Amino acid sequence: VVQYWDASASKWRDIFTSRKPMGLTKYMPTYPVNTTKVRLYIHSTAGGPAKIKEFRAFNTENMANTIVSGSTYAITNKLSGKSVSLDGSSPYSDGQNIYQWGWVNSSLQKWTVEDVGSGYYKITNVLSGKCMSLDGSNPYADAQNIYQWGWVNSDLQKWKIEDAGNGCYKITNKFSGKCVSL
Repeated sequence: VVQYWDASASKWRDIFTSRKPMGLTKYMPTYPVNTTKVRLYIHSTAGGPAKIKEFRAFNTENMANTIVSGSTYAITNKLSGKSVSLDGSSPYSDGQNIYQWGWVNSSLQKWTVEDVGSGYYKITNVLSGKCMSLDGSNPYADAQNIYQWGWVNSDLQKWKIEDAGNGCYKITNKFSGKCVSL
């Protein structure tokens, strides 16, 4: 059982319950905004002690606004409602364009975010395994192209993801200091 503390009702509320043996192998619950306490109960169905292979606890002080390294996200433009998408005409090629497209629940629109240190992330397309990269031909110019490229640990491929409030984030390239704009 995974529960969170509902301060307004002064009681614990269930988020997830599983009674299947070995049924819970990986679970990342979504908590309500302002969750500050989380608890986990584990019971063995065999009557003996439960075995835990791995347990990770995250800072629950502001869980709704936390980027979790290694997790997969859809990146959606607040104004248009469209998602960041890899051009599907040749999805495994370096230099393939990234643009916005209506959400179709495609791997072209899913991105894994991984911490690379100093507050920056690499953003990798789930289908191609290649990273979001700023075009280096003139990286300080406005409206510079963003495409995918194999990971080379370049600052053109490192992004700061900052909470901008109201469930929105600002994504800024390390090399240019400019934000993603669609």
